Amino acid sequence: MSGITSGVGLVSGINSAQIIEQLLGLEARGKIPIQRRLAAIQGSKTALLDVNARLLNLKNSAAGLRVGKTFQTMNAVSADETVLTAKASSATPPGSYSFTVGRMVSTSQLLSRGFATKNATPLGLDSMTVEWGDASLNRDASLAELRGGAGISRGSIKFTDGLARTATVDLSTAVTLSEVVERINAAEGVGITASVVNERLSIRDDSGGAAALKIEDVGAGSIATDFGIDGTYAGGSVTGVQLNQIGVNTGLASLNDGAGVLIRDNVADFRLVVDGTNYDISLGRKDEPITAATKLSDLNNGTGIRINSTDADDFTIVTSSGVSVGVNLGAVIVDGQVQDPAVTTVGELIARVNSELDGSVAAGQVVLSLGASGTNFVLTDSLGGAGVPKVLAAGPNSERAAKDLGIFTGPTGATSNIITGSTIRNKVATPRAATVQNLFDRIHEQTNGLVTASVNASGTGIALSVAATSSIDVVAGTTDGSSFGAAVGQRTARDLGLYRAVGTGSAEGWRVAAGIETVRNDNLHGGSGLASPTAISLTDRSGATFSFTDFTSHDTLDSLVRAVNAGAVAAGVDIEISVGDSGRSLVARDSSGGTGALTITGNGATALGLEGTVSGTAIRGDDLDRRHLALGTTLASLGFGKGVGTGTFRITDSTGDSAVVDVGSDAVTVYDVISEINSRGLFVEARLNDTGDGIDLIDTNTGSAINPMSVIDVSGSVARGIGILGTAARAGDDIEGSLEKTIDLNVTDTLNDVVAKINNAKFSVNASIVNAGAGTTPFRLSLASSVGGTLGQLLVDTGDVDLGLVRAVEGRDASLFLGTGNPATSFLFTSSTNSFKDIVSGLEVEAKKSGGTTVVEVSRDFERIKTDVTKLVTTVNDALARISEYDKYDPESEKRGPLLGNSTVARLRQQLVQTAQGPAKGVEGRYRYLSQVGIRFGKDGQLVFDEEKFKTAYDTDPAAVEELFTGFEVAATSSSSTVGGVTIVNSSPVTTYSKLGFGDLFDQVLKKLTNSVDGVTTIANRNFQEQLDGLQDRISRFDTRLESRRVRYEAQFSAMETALAKLQSQQSSLGSLSANFR
Repeated sequence: MSGITSGVGLVSGINSAQIIEQLLGLEARGKIPIQRRLAAIQGSKTALLDVNARLLNLKNSAAGLRVGKTFQTMNAVSADETVLTAKASSATPPGSYSFTVGRMVSTSQLLSRGFATKNATPLGLDSMTVEWGDASLNRDASLAELRGGAGISRGSIKFTDGLARTATVDLSTAVTLSEVVERINAAEGVGITASVVNERLSIRDDSGGAAALKIEDVGAGSIATDFGIDGTYAGGSVTGVQLNQIGVNTGLASLNDGAGVLIRDNVADFRLVVDGTNYDISLGRKDEPITAATKLSDLNNGTGIRINSTDADDFTIVTSSGVSVGVNLGAVIVDGQVQDPAVTTVGELIARVNSELDGSVAAGQVVLSLGASGTNFVLTDSLGGAGVPKVLAAGPNSERAAKDLGIFTGPTGATSNIITGSTIRNKVATPRAATVQNLFDRIHEQTNGLVTASVNASGTGIALSVAATSSIDVVAGTTDGSSFGAAVGQRTARDLGLYRAVGTGSAEGWRVAAGIETVRNDNLHGGSGLASPTAISLTDRSGATFSFTDFTSHDTLDSLVRAVNAGAVAAGVDIEISVGDSGRSLVARDSSGGTGALTITGNGATALGLEGTVSGTAIRGDDLDRRHLALGTTLASLGFGKGVGTGTFRITDSTGDSAVVDVGSDAVTVYDVISEINSRGLFVEARLNDTGDGIDLIDTNTGSAINPMSVIDVSGSVARGIGILGTAARAGDDIEGSLEKTIDLNVTDTLNDVVAKINNAKFSVNASIVNAGAGTTPFRLSLASSVGGTLGQLLVDTGDVDLGLVRAVEGRDASLFLGTGNPATSFLFTSSTNSFKDIVSGLEVEAKKSGGTTVVEVSRDFERIKTDVTKLVTTVNDALARISEYDKYDPESEKRGPLLGNSTVARLRQQLVQTAQGPAKGVEGRYRYLSQVGIRFGKDGQLVFDEEKFKTAYDTDPAAVEELFTGFEVAATSSSSTVGGVTIVNSSPVTTYSKLGFGDLFDQVLKKLTNSVDGVTTIANRNFQEQLDGLQDRISRFDTRLESRRVRYEAQFSAMETALAKLQSQQSSLGSLSANFR
């Protein structure tokens, strides 16, 4: 038998395991000093890490004084928070601001006529369409945009009617023309009626008195004068001045009933032909030329070039000879060290690319350069290879860097040996033309002064003048490659009312001024207009008939409808046409009392959507499709004025091919998005729809369609915002985008059914049932917009079914006045919510109650300043206290701190104390030392913060206190230094400072102390770790020796047991022999 299994020898009976453990235990005592040393160093390391954490906390507190804008933080206090609350930012100037809340935002709500039940009475609807404010035929106008941008001043008007009764109407908080009309008509005690007639304010005396109507401004105001209605009128009525003028300050975006003017960049928007010479007129943005010194961060509208953050290639250039050259624009790292920093300028970029190319092919044979126009990059391949040059994706960012540079070709490559990059945006030198004056200036500049543009005599369009004997013609500008390219070329000139305006000495365009309380006929039917109708015939139910033919004299819908109604009255026909309850169509109502049919016929009836014969008293017209989305419509105006943002979406055509469309900050108008879509090489063409309220995606695939076209948002929600998100109904079908939303219904649907279907559609409208609680028809359909303000105004069309919809609440923007406390002389701000941002730089105001006035005091947030300075003091003390705790000896307990006598913590303490006691660097103001503002060391070695002294110092000279803590000025940044006359190139740039307040002074000191590479605490921690590693190694070796001893002891005991077993066996054998001899 051999081996030891239980630790007790079977032969010897000796507990060898116990003896071995005792022997090893005696030998293991040699580890105890090492383990004690290990524990001590581990304690020191833990203590040092704790100190380091305190220092980092101090560093954050110190750096936050400047970076966190402690001394720029402003506090806004409203004197009456029931009127409004306010919040300031660091950009808000201190001061007192007087605010008056004109009105709170209101949300549009419609109520139907009553129904007997909510779950049993069919409404008879087969569908319902919903649009919002922009689609209305009653286009309201702000007072500020009237009279060519000169506006209408606010104030009060005194009216005296024919019975000598008076009333003063306060219009000091009126925002729009419709509000002016409403307030005048709501005046009590006088018999006057206000209305807008042919885009002028009209006042009529209905009192029946014999005295003259008198209208006058109150006080120093001039609102009645501005409207052209002040004076005394014996006839009892007055119609004011023309309100629909344009002026040099009129925004181009407001022309054409808000459809604006198409403006493109880097093309001729239109051309002027003067005596046979063409002059290109560009209204687009002009950028600063790109040069070698241009910063990459300025390109692409400030989004820069997306360079890989890793040490990877940003794109690959494949030469015509097939050589692939990877280009890394980021930091080049060799053996863990930065050999070349990331490129930051165009010059550095070109040099880096050409250096990579020269290292792979013959020098100078493939070259990247700037284009001659200074707007793009050009890659020229002179190798003469069989292929064409290509620029491909590479690295984590894929094709982004190459696309940002405008040179990405993909696998197909260039069409020749030269890759001519697309235009890249740089800093703006001249923005897009935004006003009529900008337009005039561009025309004058780009025709070398030959053509002068001005507002025409009627004030509604543009006139051009040249030398008396010179001819002038306005023709199309640059076309694009779309199927509607010719229309694009004409669009800007048409939007300006100038296309094919010709003449000698001068040429005059047609009206482009927006309609006032109406829309221009040209903007109906999606922008195609009324198509030159010739007649409309009206026959009322009594049989009286009237025909109207004078369509050409009326350029607005209101003017035309008034003329038709006036003619009908004169002819004894009892039919009146007006805008229907949908706000998007007309309705003709018969009041004759006859029993015959109501009939409206003629191409004029068709144009106005009123053609038909009914047995009832009303003909409800078709949607006139006011154009409110045009090529020149800004993306920022969509989404109820919130814009569509930026982002990417993927279009998949019916062949299965797909492409991503990137809508960045350089996309300004609907046309910009359409152009992006049409540039993707898919069997898809984007174009405006025929109803002027959306974008259609047309399937241009003439082959077999294998799947329906689809659009999905990849990032952001641009596709949803412009109404093209979704999938075509079938393969080969188009996607019909529209901002008009349709709810499919059944004629048997009850109120409950209709409400459920509307809400399930997830549109920006909420449906509910209102129970009036009385009568036989108590249940009403309530439709409320989920978007507040003017742009959220609900426009609901129920077709031929009249639900009797009435507008219970008008959707109106909130209004706020900033100034003297008198709204009439204050600045007006409006918002689609009750929040107003950047009223004054960085000041945000939340309106709470209409009609109230309060003052907001904006001042430095001293409490924040005191809190942050206290935090600095606290974190300094915390670090010093922790250092003292670890670097001390307690004679009573004879306990040593884990860092007692450690040179590192001594240096840390010294640095902190010297920094706190010394002066700020380069600060020359009233205060240079912390002690001057109440911060000094106490007897216990801790900083003491005297808040009273600090406040006194701040009140005395706040700028000097701010400078003391946040002063910051860079003297120089260099990547080399001179040592002993030799220039040493540093791997990292070295920055020196001429001024550092205490925030950055502590920050810089602590950077050196705690730097993760070569900081004082980092090196000390590394030394501790090396010692720990050495001690652990010694312990491991000791344990190895002990284990060897164990094996040897076990072998020896095993041998002993074996030997004893043999002896025992021999003894047994001898015993047997002895017994035999007996």
